[in-house]
Amino acid sequence: MLCKKKERGLKGYRVHCMITDSFDDKTEAIISPGSFFGDKHYICDIAIGTFSREIYAKVLNTYPNEQIDEIRAANWVRPVHLIKAGGMNIVFYLSLIGAVGASTDVIELNWKTGADKFIMFGSAGALDKEGTAGKYIIPTHAYRDEGISYHYAPAADYIKVGNSGWMEEFFKKADLPYATGRVWTTDAFYRETRGHVAKRKEEGCVAVEMELAGLQAVCDYHGFELYDFLVTGDIVDQPDYTPEGLHEANHSLDKFYIAVKIAKELHKKQYGFYGAETSDIKDEKGLTPRDYYDILKEAWCEETCAPRMRDRWSTDNVTLGQCSITSFLMQDIYGGKVLGIPLPDGNYHCFNDVDGCIFDLTSEQFGDRKLDYRNVYEQSREKHFSSTEKRERYEILKKKVMKAREEL
Repeated sequence: MLCKKKERGLKGYRVHCMITDSFDDKTEAIISPGSFFGDKHYICDIAIGTFSREIYAKVLNTYPNEQIDEIRAANWVRPVHLIKAGGMNIVFYLSLIGAVGASTDVIELNWKTGADKFIMFGSAGALDKEGTAGKYIIPTHAYRDEGISYHYAPAADYIKVGNSGWMEEFFKKADLPYATGRVWTTDAFYRETRGHVAKRKEEGCVAVEMELAGLQAVCDYHGFELYDFLVTGDIVDQPDYTPEGLHEANHSLDKFYIAVKIAKELHKKQYGFYGAETSDIKDEKGLTPRDYYDILKEAWCEETCAPRMRDRWSTDNVTLGQCSITSFLMQDIYGGKVLGIPLPDGNYHCFNDVDGCIFDLTSEQFGDRKLDYRNVYEQSREKHFSSTEKRERYEILKKKVMKAREEL
């Protein structure tokens, strides 16, 4: 680590502050993204960034997309796209290479699009040829041999990669070959000396790359989530260096396909209804309960809310008073049973059980209150729909949902 140095001058000792003293969490920043871009925008919460011009071009030629913004500087303009992949809207962009550029990109993209989950992938130089060959790398820590991380995190040799455990679990479930380990983030790939390589290997680094330490520090500071994986191409630890394998590691499209799968898992995580993460059943159009939740959020309204609750219904609590008609609509689509949890007022809160797949699309109306999904009673469609007003609400909701489904 660098340390302070004192020199004697005309006015006494002068302290030279080194880069490791750069973290200032006591005073506010003078410049913010708002200084350049105005009000913050919210378009999509998941972004995929690639460092490959070839992957970038292939994705835009393959997937439906629209340009939603630009990242500008004095010497370039890069478009920001919203792509449709895996049934999701995802922010997609060509990231700058290097910790400073890539990290500044995520700050500005969050401001411009609202994205706060960033999936990043790229190539790395192997420091452990045998351990990383033919495998994806899930970094656990990054050595901070760059500059920007020291402005966003207290000084330390390494920064922990926060979602490495989640990423390892994902790669394991997806049956993808992977290796875990520390990586070395450097600003100076022409100064990757044999001495530095030996030190990093001794500390457990399996690869060297150029962005991760800065990206992780910036994401930690701003509360963003980073999901990063790498592929090794060139072998740094060899007697005579050659860049053989680097092009494939940089530009192979398999990494983007994996990133989309990661986005799908994150999309599951963001749903707040009970059973969201395990609601993987599909109808004849391939739609899951999560997909119907997205449709229903636009379909639920005061008119479909139970009359006794309409004075409390709002766009901030769209699931209020919608449980029975929603559950019976899901039964129309998936089959199974509609079950009810007895409530203190004598009514039942309805949800679905489809061959053991339990989901409650309207559970969020209860906030932090925990419901008991064990003490339940099967609900009768005939009994519920003996009420004319409930039947009418059901028909209104069904018409809106089916129309939206056909437009997908």
